[in-house]
Amino acid sequence: TWDATNWTLWINGKRAGRGNSHYGWSNAVNKSFAAKLGVDWGVPIDNAQRCQPFEGVLDDIRISKTIRYSSEFTPATRFEPDKDTIALYHFDEGSGDVLKDSSGNGVNASTVGSPTLDTGLFGGAGHVLTKKDGSQNNYYTLGYPAGLKFGSDASFTVSFWVKVIAQAD
Repeated sequence: TWDATNWTLWINGKRAGRGNSHYGWSNAVNKSFAAKLGVDWGVPIDNAQRCQPFEGVLDDIRISKTIRYSSEFTPATRFEPDKDTIALYHFDEGSGDVLKDSSGNGVNASTVGSPTLDTGLFGGAGHVLTKKDGSQNNYYTLGYPAGLKFGSDASFTVSFWVKVIAQAD
């Protein structure tokens, strides 16, 4: 969650960390959510803009325009859209190179490289793989949709299920 001042990281419904910036994205910066699902381009490696290595399975991603969690909670078994949902991905809808947004807001994602479908916790899931040398870049991108341009004082939540397979080349 981001409350316009601090990030809070929740893992399995329990608070796991809190801070006031993320990769240099402080509250003084106008926040425009350039979403890439399954890749981290935020940290340069050796002064070059390369991704951090990651392989994993993503399932049920929901981006919301509100703080959904402020105390311990029981994680949902499957996210459903509501009035605060900006984008929702179940990974069991869409076809080809399109990951369908199930929120009804039309914030579809497109594939970069060749992420594959896998089995997740709630049904279909996306298997992503990126390597820091650029030899593998398989993830999903949302681009810069208007609904994710939060501004400098907005609060939001990104909720998801992930199974980490590897974080090193």
